[in-house]
Amino acid sequence: MARHWKRLAARVVPVGAVVIILAGCGGGGGGPAAPAAGFPVISDLAVSAQPQGCSTASGLAGTVLAITLSYRDSDGDTGTGTLQTTGTFEPSGNSGDQDFKLPSEATVTGTTEGTIRAFVCVHFGSQTAITIGVAVLDAGGHSSNVLSSRVPAPAGAPEAPRQGRSGGAMERLRPG
Repeated sequence: MARHWKRLAARVVPVGAVVIILAGCGGGGGGPAAPAAGFPVISDLAVSAQPQGCSTASGLAGTVLAITLSYRDSDGDTGTGTLQTTGTFEPSGNSGDQDFKLPSEATVTGTTEGTIRAFVCVHFGSQTAITIGVAVLDAGGHSSNVLSSRVPAPAGAPEAPRQGRSGGAMERLRPG
């Protein structure tokens, strides 16, 4: 197949067009373009299960997940924005959103760059994993890129469904 592609390209694409195409794809370090000024960029997402337990608002026993990420924002208004999270359970596909007002419902360090840390209480029930997706919306209404992390249900996570619920539940915890 690759040999056929080379033969086809040599016959169909004129040499001048190849130069123009290559010039349009030119180097530049191979990384993504820099974000527009004032738009936050997030990186280094880490989601980990904590040893302490928690209870959801509906009384379900859960596991605390710590969400930590780094951010950069040239105009420095991320610290008064919102951390947006979505949790999607496996295998059911059930999902739920939790937004954290910054800095009152999550910990924020730095002004134009730093870290954000938030905690959620997750009841896995019969679910085997959760994928947490995060983005930051700064005070100016600019949205960051989206990152996600898959977390398997930890050993010993409460499994017994309560009140006929076998699906998962995710709720925010305030910083303590």
